[in-house]
Amino acid sequence: MEEEFAMTRKATGTHSPILAQHLIQSFAEGEIDPATAHKIGLELADRFTDLKHEYIVATHLDRGHIHNHIIFNHIDFVDHKCFHCDGKKMRLLRSINDEICTDHGLSVITSPGKKGKPYHKWAMEKFGTVDADHRKTATGKNGTPDIVYKPYYIRVWKYDQELGLIENTGNYLLFIKSNYGRQRAAIQDAKKIAATYNLLKENNIDSLSDLSEAIENTKKTIKDTRENIRDTESEIADINDTLKYLGRVNEYRGTYREYIRSGKSKSFSEAHRMDIMLYESAIQTLKLKGIDIKSTHMPALKKRLHELEDKRIDLSTDLEDAQSKRDDLLTAQKNVEAIIKDGTKPEKNVATQRHKSYIIT
Repeated sequence: MEEEFAMTRKATGTHSPILAQHLIQSFAEGEIDPATAHKIGLELADRFTDLKHEYIVATHLDRGHIHNHIIFNHIDFVDHKCFHCDGKKMRLLRSINDEICTDHGLSVITSPGKKGKPYHKWAMEKFGTVDADHRKTATGKNGTPDIVYKPYYIRVWKYDQELGLIENTGNYLLFIKSNYGRQRAAIQDAKKIAATYNLLKENNIDSLSDLSEAIENTKKTIKDTRENIRDTESEIADINDTLKYLGRVNEYRGTYREYIRSGKSKSFSEAHRMDIMLYESAIQTLKLKGIDIKSTHMPALKKRLHELEDKRIDLSTDLEDAQSKRDDLLTAQKNVEAIIKDGTKPEKNVATQRHKSYIIT
C-alpha cells in the first residue's frame, strides 16, 4: 500500500509535504470483537474518504480496548486534490462514526466532555496574552419566543402559588418566579406541543401504537437507504479504481512501448523504472479485475460514474429526510408519553403539599 500511495503522488504530480492522514477509532472495552471492529474501520474509511483515497486499516488489541488505526493517502486519486482538515470535516467524521456504531448496536460518546478553547484564545494564552471576548448579549424587555415549526422536547409543569412555575421532574425543581418568565416559558412550550400535535396529524397518527409503528417504518427506510448508498458507493469505488488504472495505462503506454523496443534494456529500465512499474502494475490489476482494456471505454465508464454520483446525492438527501422524520417522531413520542405519564401519576405527600394546580404547557 505504501507503493500505491507513492504511485498516486507521482501520477498526480503533487508535492505536498504531508504524506498521509491518521485516524484512531476506539471502542468501549469488551463490547466488540476484532473482526467486527475491523469491518467497522473499513466502513468508516470508505465513507469518510469518499472512496477517493487509498487507505490502510490496522486493528490493534494491545491497549485493553480494541481500536483501529486508519491511515489514508493525503492525495486523492480521483480529483488529485490534497485532503483539507477543518471543523466541518471533523464533525462529519464523528457523525459517520456514530452512525456506523449505532447501526452495530455499539455505544457512542454523547457528551464529548469539556469544550476546547478557540484557537485564537489558545494561541494568545500560549504567547502570554489573553485577548478580551468582545461578544455582546442582546436582551429585549418585550421579546417574543422563536416560532417552533417542528417538535422539540417539552416540559410538564406544576404551578405553586409561593414558588411559581416548577418543573415536574419528580424533585419539583424551582424554575422561575417572575410573571414575565412564567408567561414566556408557557408560550414557548405551548408552541412545542402544537408542533407535536401537527406532526402527528400530518402523519395520520392517532395512538401511541401508531406512533411506534411509524418510528419503526422510518428506521427501516433509513436502514434500506443506507444499504442502497453502500451498494452505490461500492460501484463508484470500483469504477474509480478502474479509471485510475486505465489512466495509468494510457499515460505510460508510450514509455513502455519504447522499453519493449529497446529490448528491455537495463539502462532504459533504470532511467524509467517508476513509469514502467506503474504501467505493469496497472495492467496486472486490471487483469485481476477482469477488465478487457481494448473493449473498455473510459467515456462510458465516466458517464456511469456521474449517474451513480447523482444517485448517491439523491439517496443522501432521502437519508437526511428520513433521519429528520425519525428524530421528530421520537421527540413526539417522548412528549406524548411525558404528558400521559404526568396525567396518570398519583399525588405524593398530599398532606404536606401546598396548594398546586397542574399547568401543561
